[in-house]
Amino acid sequence: MKRITFILMLVVASINTFSQTVTEGIKMIDAMKFDQAKTVFNNLLKSEPTNADLYYYLGDIYRRVDDANSAKLNFDKGLEISKENALCNVGLGQLLLDENKPEDAKTFFNKALEISKKKNAKVLLYIGEAYTQSEKNKDLVQAESLLTLAQTIEKNNPDIYIALGDLYLEKEDPSLPIKNYELALTKDPKYAKSYLKKGNLYSRARTPEAYLIAVETTKKGLEIDPDYAPLYAQMAEIYSLTRKYELAKENYVKYLSMVNNDLYARVRYASFLYLSKDYVKAIEEINNINQIDSSRPFLYRLLGCSYYETNNYAEGMINMDKFFAKQTNPSKIIYDDYRYYGLLLQKTGKDSLAIESFKKAMALDNSKSELYSEIGNNYKRNKKYNEAIAAFTYRLAIKDNITDNFALGQTYVFAAKTDSTRLDSALACFKKVTDMKADWPYGYYWTARTYTQKDIRKELKNAGPDALTNYQKFIDMTKADEAKYKKELIESYSYIGNLYHEKGMKTECIDMWKKVLELDPENKQANLFKKFYKF
Repeated sequence: MKRITFILMLVVASINTFSQTVTEGIKMIDAMKFDQAKTVFNNLLKSEPTNADLYYYLGDIYRRVDDANSAKLNFDKGLEISKENALCNVGLGQLLLDENKPEDAKTFFNKALEISKKKNAKVLLYIGEAYTQSEKNKDLVQAESLLTLAQTIEKNNPDIYIALGDLYLEKEDPSLPIKNYELALTKDPKYAKSYLKKGNLYSRARTPEAYLIAVETTKKGLEIDPDYAPLYAQMAEIYSLTRKYELAKENYVKYLSMVNNDLYARVRYASFLYLSKDYVKAIEEINNINQIDSSRPFLYRLLGCSYYETNNYAEGMINMDKFFAKQTNPSKIIYDDYRYYGLLLQKTGKDSLAIESFKKAMALDNSKSELYSEIGNNYKRNKKYNEAIAAFTYRLAIKDNITDNFALGQTYVFAAKTDSTRLDSALACFKKVTDMKADWPYGYYWTARTYTQKDIRKELKNAGPDALTNYQKFIDMTKADEAKYKKELIESYSYIGNLYHEKGMKTECIDMWKKVLELDPENKQANLFKKFYKF
């Protein structure tokens, strides 16, 4: 009898230890300590090789770090061990939802709910979270139904209240998110994740006052649980949003140290460096990560974009090509991928391919019409003026702006070499430019050049006053900074000098050519006038 009792005690102790260790592993996942969590669940599998739930948690780690293949491998292994494992069915459903296959995902979710008879709170919670967090396939009605049911089963589970808070945040409910985050704290006063969520909620308001509250809220979470690493990552992101980049980096370094330089944490840090526009450090960090694990396609995206921003266009092209080769899931390719690729193609002299890339970008997001500006400039640079005019006109119909009005005006001037009727359209564009920004000298300079083109068919002495007026306005606005505007000032003084010569205004003419010589002593035309007028 004593032997039986002793054996039972060992079994109970083993179950308790196992349960506690699984709980620790789940906490590590929640704290984004993914490498450490992998170790926990791999060790558990050595002693419990037939426990299919362990494969779910391993797969979930891989899913969270965007390694879908390894995630599926683990979910499938779990189902090989136990065909009726609800959690592994949930995992496969989560993957399919990520892959934009909602109907296939629903099949696995329904299977999990059938197996668990809707009585397993974790199954309900994880499916509810999946529907809430999905980028393209949210189902907030279904998520609310599942999470509410989970709540009736485990009323004191703070994770469920957090999930409900996230749900109501997605529904843009003004009061229920914070209410549920607070309820989570009533279930577990040391539940730091609640402060994480509250801090994130405040930071979403994007006002100086809200950021201050977000920082204070996040700090309260650290007071309760200084070992909860995601709070440091959130602090870094809030400081980044408020452009306090040094404080942001300080908190990210702390975050990295807390997760033992976890590879996924370093990936997140590299993303932060990119988003904070520290492109040089982003390149360094990503290259270091890729030496350890080069399986993440999106890191090549960040490398390509970072190299573009640091003017290393050849390396940018190499890495964007790698990104497109490695990213086999079309749903993971975004607008900016084709935009940056197009910009890199332009910088490496492949203009026609750049236009194709810009068109692919706009096919993914036609609300961003600014790429018509790039297409217009591309056509303008290659003297395809009709195509450029069409691109700029389309862009301006969507959003009127000074930059594209100016570029369209220039294009009309260039096109006027074969069709002089374009000059009136150019003048209309430059009029918009000077109306929009009266203190920008180039609007007047190009207005003057356009009138010069209109007057070229007349004798100069019969030219109208418009070119002179606008050149003079340009001179008045820029003569205090002659070095910056040297080329344009030489043109302006030269035009006016020629005009005064034709009109017989000797003194005024000499003054203009003296100005030219001050800027360019070797100017041939100015020296001819100097010899002619003997000044």
